[in-house]
Amino acid sequence: MKIAMRKNITAIGLAVLLSSFACVANAASVLTEKGYTLEKLLVFSRHNIRASLVGKDDVTATHSNRQWNMAEVPAGHLTYKGGAAETLMGEYYRAYLEDEKFIPADWHPAKDDVRFYANSFQRTIATAKHFASGLAPIADIEIEYHLGIDERDPVFLPSSRFTDEALLKQATQWYDLLENGQGQKAFYKNRVQDIREIERIVDFKNSPFAKKEGIKQMDGSKFEITAHKNRIFSNDAMRKPYSLADCVIMRYYDNPNDKEVVWNISKPTRALKAAGKFLSDGGSLMWKNPAFAKNMTRNLLPEIAKGLKSNQRITFLCGHDTNVGTLLTVLEVEDHELPQTITNYVPIGSKLVIEKRKGADGKLYASFSMVYASDKQLRNLEILTLHNPPVKEPLVIKGLKRNEDGLYDWDKFVNYFDKRAQN
Repeated sequence: MKIAMRKNITAIGLAVLLSSFACVANAASVLTEKGYTLEKLLVFSRHNIRASLVGKDDVTATHSNRQWNMAEVPAGHLTYKGGAAETLMGEYYRAYLEDEKFIPADWHPAKDDVRFYANSFQRTIATAKHFASGLAPIADIEIEYHLGIDERDPVFLPSSRFTDEALLKQATQWYDLLENGQGQKAFYKNRVQDIREIERIVDFKNSPFAKKEGIKQMDGSKFEITAHKNRIFSNDAMRKPYSLADCVIMRYYDNPNDKEVVWNISKPTRALKAAGKFLSDGGSLMWKNPAFAKNMTRNLLPEIAKGLKSNQRITFLCGHDTNVGTLLTVLEVEDHELPQTITNYVPIGSKLVIEKRKGADGKLYASFSMVYASDKQLRNLEILTLHNPPVKEPLVIKGLKRNEDGLYDWDKFVNYFDKRAQN
C-alpha cells in the first residue's frame, strides 16, 4: 500500500511538473502565438510610488488634523517601496522579453541597443534605474538625464507659458465646456461629495486651518481656473483638496490596510475610492484640455517619434502623470477607466507601451497599451511573473485603424506620431 501510494504521489508530482513546464512554454503573448514577432519596445513610464509633495511645514499640512507619518525620504522622492515595486516591474519585463525570445538569459545589452532617459527629478531617475536593474541585473545600464537633480528638463516639463495667444484662448475656453457646457463651477459642484470624503479622512473640520478660519468645510463655490501672464492657474479651492487627495493616495499605496490608511474612520474603502476619483478628475482638468496638452507635449512628442524611428531595441523614457495624461489627449486616445486601480486614468508607475512586431505576412505592426501593477499587486509588493502579470489594457486611437488582432500598421502609426509632433 505504501509503495503504491508513493508511486501515485510521484506520478502526481511529475504531472504537476510537466503541467508547469507546459504553462511556461505557452506563456508567450497571444500576439506571438498568432505569429507576430517582437522587434522593438518603447516604454514611456510614470514614476513609481513617491513621498508626498506636502512636507510637514507646507501650508497644506495645516488643512489636516491627522498625524502624518512623513516618509523616510524627502518630499517628492521615490520611496523605498516605490523602488522595490519598479524593480519587480523590470524583472517581469525581463521574464516577458526572454519568453518572447527578444533577449537572452543574463542579457547584457550593447550600448546602442538601449536608451534610458529620465526627467532630472530624483523620482524619475530612480524609477528608470530600478526598472533597468530588474530588466538587466548583471548589466550597468546608464540612465540619461540632462540637468541637476530635481531640475525640470524641458523635454518632460517645459514652461507652461503659452507663446501662442490663440492656443491660450482655446485652453481657457475649454473650461467653459466642462460638464456639458455648465462650466467650472458645475465641475466642482459635481465632486463635492468626493471632497467631503477627503475632508473626513484628514479631519479637516478640526484642522489648524479650519479652526483659524472658523469653518467646517472647504468652499467649492470659489473654484476657478484662470489665465494669468500667459499661463493657466487653478486657485486654492482646487489645489488644496487635490493636494490632500494626493497625500492620502500615497499613504494608500504605502500601506495595504485601508483602515490604517484613513485613521480608522468608518467606510474606509468608500473614502479611498472618492480620494482616488478626485485625484484622477482633478488631474484631468489639465491633462484632457487639448490646448494645454499640446503645449505641454511640444518637446516630448518629437522625442518619442525619434525613439520609434531609432535603431534602439529598447527605449525607456520616464516622466510624470502629466506626461502620460497629456500624451493620451494629444494622441486622441479614446477615454477609458482602467480596472483594478482607484487612480483609474494614469495609475502610479503606469506605462505607455509600444511594441513593434513583424507579422507572419512580413508586414510591420504596432501594439499600443497601458501597463501597470494593479492596486493589489502594488500595495502588497507582489512578485510579477508570466503567471501573475501586471494589468495590460489596449489603447485605441481615434481615427487610426487597427487590424483584427488590435494592431496598427507600423508606418501609419509612426507617421501619426510625426504629424502630432509637428502640429
